[in-house]
Order: sequence, then C-alpha cells, then structure tokens
Amino acid sequence: MPRGASAPGVADATPDPPLEGDPAETPSETSERLSEAVGALRAKAEGLLEELDRLEARLEAAEVQEIALRDAAREEKERADALRAELDAGRSGGRGERRGRWRGPFGG
Repeated sequence: MPRGASAPGVADATPDPPLEGDPAETPSETSERLSEAVGALRAKAEGLLEELDRLEARLEAAEVQEIALRDAAREEKERADALRAELDAGRSGGRGERRGRWRGPFGG
C-alpha cells in the first residue's frame, strides 16, 4: 500500500509526518508554534492561579463570617435561655402574689 493510503473502509487517524525538507513545516516554525502554545498555557495558568487566590480569599471571609454568626447565635440562645428562666421564675413566684392581692377584696 502506498504511503499515506489506508485500507478500503479504514480512515487514517494519524497524518503523515512532514517529509524532510518539506517547506510546510520547518523546525523554526514548529519551535515558534510550540513557544506560542507554551506562552498561552502559561497565561492561562496564571489566570487560574489568580482566580484560585480570589476564591481562597472569599472562602476565608465566609469562614470568618460563619464563626461570627455562630458566636452571635450562641450568645442570643444564652440570652433567650436566661430570659426564659427569669420569666418562669417570675410566673411561679408571681402567682402567689396575684392571688393574694385579689383575695383580700373578694373575701378569699
């Protein structure tokens, strides 16, 4: 079978490498294309690293905010528990006083 030809019904997946002296692809052109590709990849990597830095900063800020909210929620719960205990104490102690106050005028 001649070079570059494939068997009937089979597609050739790999292109033929350039022949020596082929003006379509010189080593300097290949080197230039490779250099451009490396530069593009480097720029993309730098962009991704910058984005990663931004995301890490946002994550850290969110973690600090979560800690502050948890502390505030804990303090509010403690305050609510203290108020509830005070209210319960007032209810249990206050019932006797109210009854006593109303008993006198009604003969109780």
